[in-house]
Amino acid sequence: MYSIKLKYLIIACLIICLAAMVSYYIFSLDSRVKFNQKVINADNEDFNVKYFVGEADCFVIEPVYYDTPYSDFKNWRDKDGNILYGTNASFFSYNNRTDSGSMSALHIYENENMDYYGNYNPDKCVLLEGNSNLIEYGMLDTALDIMYYTGEGVLLRPKTPYWYKNAEQNFDIENMVWGIGGYDLMLDKSFSDGESYINTVINSYPVTEKIHNAMISMKTSRTAIGLDKDNKIVLAAVFGGDLNSPAANGPTMYQIHLIMKELNCEVGLCLDGSNCTRVSYKENGVNKTIDADRKTFCRIRLTDEAAKNVIWPK
Repeated sequence: MYSIKLKYLIIACLIICLAAMVSYYIFSLDSRVKFNQKVINADNEDFNVKYFVGEADCFVIEPVYYDTPYSDFKNWRDKDGNILYGTNASFFSYNNRTDSGSMSALHIYENENMDYYGNYNPDKCVLLEGNSNLIEYGMLDTALDIMYYTGEGVLLRPKTPYWYKNAEQNFDIENMVWGIGGYDLMLDKSFSDGESYINTVINSYPVTEKIHNAMISMKTSRTAIGLDKDNKIVLAAVFGGDLNSPAANGPTMYQIHLIMKELNCEVGLCLDGSNCTRVSYKENGVNKTIDADRKTFCRIRLTDEAAKNVIWPK
């Protein structure tokens, strides 16, 4: 009698386990985005890497407003109060005196240049037409590269200096679902060391030594976007060992190059970083945000639909 009960108990347990496995498998099929976090060693240093991997249409690049009840400095939320998961986007300038600014790197939002939107104070936003993808305005050889999604695939356009609102030479921006400017991480190349990498970057983007130090050589937290071997977007925020001081002791751009290669990316861009680096995610069912205490004009986040079915770490 006891053996019969034990038999039924074992069968019941097997059925429960099988149902759980099937549910997880179905959920995994529905989920088109995974969030991962790991420590990666790059050039003999360990870094905390938090990154999303998903289909290109699971992401959106958009402006961030701070004058609304559902999106503030510390929390990105939608109008229903839901956390928006993602990272900061790319480079911008800001004038404390006038509380206004503009994009330095190109940001495409709903087929338009986000220079119209990307401002702490939208009423003071000035479109710098023709200069929205230059690190230093007026220097054509400082033009950044652009990664963009057409709805059919992700492409990387090298060193695109201009965006024109009403001209033929607008680089097909009206056909871009999203697009973003940044430094090409040169993932198709290999380098003997960091100095070799930095010299190559400097030759590609001949700007001032100050900008080199701030954007290339400085050890600070950074954000990057790439396309991996499975044609999926990898969106990564990378920090040093102390997550209580996110901007401190992060990677150089060479180390980001190595990290994105470790994440199987074949092309990629280095985006904004330092005290602009930010990532919002979920761990053990709890929403978390790591940021370095500076407002950002724009973000890269998961679409509402993609955010519903993310595979989060346990």
